[in-house]
Amino acid sequence: WYQRRVRGVLILSTLYITNNLSIAKKMLLPVLFFLLLSVTVHSEDLPQLPLVPYPQHVALISSPPAIIDPLRFTFSTKSKSILLKEVFDRYHKYLKLHDFVQKLDVTLPDLEVVIKDPNEELLLETSENYTLTVQTNSAVLQADTVFGAMRGIETFSQLINTYNYSLPTVKIKDYPRYKFRGFMLDTGRHYLSVGVLKQLIRAASWSKLNVLHWHIVTIPRFHTAAPATLNFV
Repeated sequence: WYQRRVRGVLILSTLYITNNLSIAKKMLLPVLFFLLLSVTVHSEDLPQLPLVPYPQHVALISSPPAIIDPLRFTFSTKSKSILLKEVFDRYHKYLKLHDFVQKLDVTLPDLEVVIKDPNEELLLETSENYTLTVQTNSAVLQADTVFGAMRGIETFSQLINTYNYSLPTVKIKDYPRYKFRGFMLDTGRHYLSVGVLKQLIRAASWSKLNVLHWHIVTIPRFHTAAPATLNFV
């Protein structure tokens, strides 16, 4: 799973093959920039956990680890948000990618997600703050909005990805360092397949970006698939 995420974040390197070198340089530069931003940490957050981007505040709790079964783990919430339920479904699929071998008794069956504001409109002013508390027998994610909950679930999934079934007990308070966190895709000038586009969007989600600037067309040029005309010439 970790390898898939790294491959998603670095998929732009395929431009060295699919396009010319100058294009790759232009597009790889912002990716490297965001990676550098992601690993920026504060000295008071030590000891560090393998989280990207690193949260604003991390405090380890002195208690036994939380033991989970990724194949049976669930997310619970009182929210009626359809968007949040879609996030739950997506991360359930990620959890099933784990090779899990039961060694200890499960102590943590679910993650409780609490959202304060039901508004699902994403603006630059939208709060993405969240607090994630993982204890031996309980885990609670409190967020101002569904978007904060999405960031918190991504953080929680990274803990599972690293520690598999034995999670450290920890309290994490986080919010974005920058309101605008995004990248641009220029398919008007440089063709990218649908598969690559989906990988890039997934990588943006894993990196907790919130803006996609998609330059689809460049007048008078427009990329489109036309299988019926492949033998036209």
